[in-house]
Amino acid sequence: MLVEIAIGDAYGAGFEFCGREKIAAHNTLAAYVEHELGLEAGRYTDDTQMSIANAEVLLGTPDARSDDFADAYVRCYRRDRRQGYAKGFQALMDECETGAMLRQRIRPDSKRNGAAMRAVPLGLIADKQHVMALASEQAMVTHATSEGVLSSQAVALMAHLIIYENTRLDDLPDLVAQQTGLSLRRDWQAEVECDAMQTVHAVR
Repeated sequence: MLVEIAIGDAYGAGFEFCGREKIAAHNTLAAYVEHELGLEAGRYTDDTQMSIANAEVLLGTPDARSDDFADAYVRCYRRDRRQGYAKGFQALMDECETGAMLRQRIRPDSKRNGAAMRAVPLGLIADKQHVMALASEQAMVTHATSEGVLSSQAVALMAHLIIYENTRLDDLPDLVAQQTGLSLRRDWQAEVECDAMQTVHAVR
């Protein structure tokens, strides 16, 4: 799973914050392209690094809380500093030596899509309610908003349903709505900003 996340992340990173001309010319699945902000072609971003951190938490601390996720995010970053993080958040991560320092300094009021982007590994948890609980815990570190938490839960739940129940993509919206109350759009065609709710609608 992590390899597939990294491949998709590295490919998609080349088309962040760029014009349609670049997308039309290079979005052919033939090769990676350089990120608009200078990230080398074929390099994964913070989304994969924080997904790796989430996987490490699952392996080491099954009943994890937000502090455990914060520790993992800092630990993974410090052993492999890389581009791809939002500029302000990366500056904060450069200052922090522990998860406790991160939690003391961060303003976790983001409604952007970061918590959702790193939530896929949580779908490997066998118990559905545990999936929902840990999706909330990990989101609270950086995205302690209703949008941040709900987007994390929706993505983790979709991964769980596909892995454990072999759910068809067309059936995901109804099951997500039953579990979370979120009505996923089935007709998303627009571009997607770094917005939590736009992202989960577009994922479907």
